[in-house]
Order: sequence, then C-alpha cells, then structure tokens
Amino acid sequence: MGKTLKKMWGISEIPIYCLIFWSILSVGLLATKLIDTTLQSILGWVVIISAYGYVGYHAKAKGESIGFAAKTGAFAGVIVGFIGAIIGIISYYTMPDLFAQVLADAIENGAPAELTEKMMEIMVYVGLLIQPIFSAVIGALFSALGGLINRK
Repeated sequence: MGKTLKKMWGISEIPIYCLIFWSILSVGLLATKLIDTTLQSILGWVVIISAYGYVGYHAKAKGESIGFAAKTGAFAGVIVGFIGAIIGIISYYTMPDLFAQVLADAIENGAPAELTEKMMEIMVYVGLLIQPIFSAVIGALFSALGGLINRK
C-alpha cells in the first residue's frame, strides 16, 4: 500500500500544489475585488479540469491503467478538498467582509437573513466532510478522462 500511495503522490504532487495555490489565489482575488465570482468560477473550472486531466494523462504516460489514473485523481481530490475546506474556514474568520457581502447578496435575492447566516456558519464546517468527497469524485472523473486522452 505504501508504494501505491508514493506512486500516486509522485503523479499528483504538482497538480495538488497548483490546485491549492489556485484556492488561495482565488480567495485573495475575490477578497480584493480584483475578479468577480463568475470569472473566478470559470477560471476555477479550467484549473480543476486541467490539473486533474494532467494527473490522468501523466498516470497513463507512466504506464498505469485508467482505473489507477482515476484513483490517483481521487487521492489528489481528497487532499485538495480537505485543504480547501481549511482555507474556507480560515477565510470565514479572517475576511468577514467577503462573507458579509455574500450574505447581503443572498438576502437581497430573497433569502431569510437569520437562516442564511446560520447556514453559512454551519456549511463552513460541513465543508470539511463534503469538500474532500466532492473533490475526490471530480478528481477521479477528470483524471480518468485525462487517462483516456492518453490512451495508446
């Protein structure tokens, strides 16, 4: 098992660092209002698809199966998702203006104020469970696709 994890880390290390860097950068860009949420989402998906696609492509280039490429993408997704959730918690407490704006936008669109605020508080921590699972699924999917692109 140790060799497998080491091999997965070797294939996914650079994409993991890139995705963590993007998580930090996107929070900073949103907090400084240098980018709007729509553009941030689009760029985020480009980075995500590229990074996980690279994982699968690289795994196939090393002679691994599509299944191994998908597992490696899921492995990377769990790491990135967990660190992303921690970044979200830190951001919630260190950038209250950013979350206040999100709350104000939600209320402006008809969401009940107290419920929305309480849900935001809860969801920051629920993200510790949900984000790694969601990121693992996305990582497996796009890594498998990246592996299929490199099929010989």
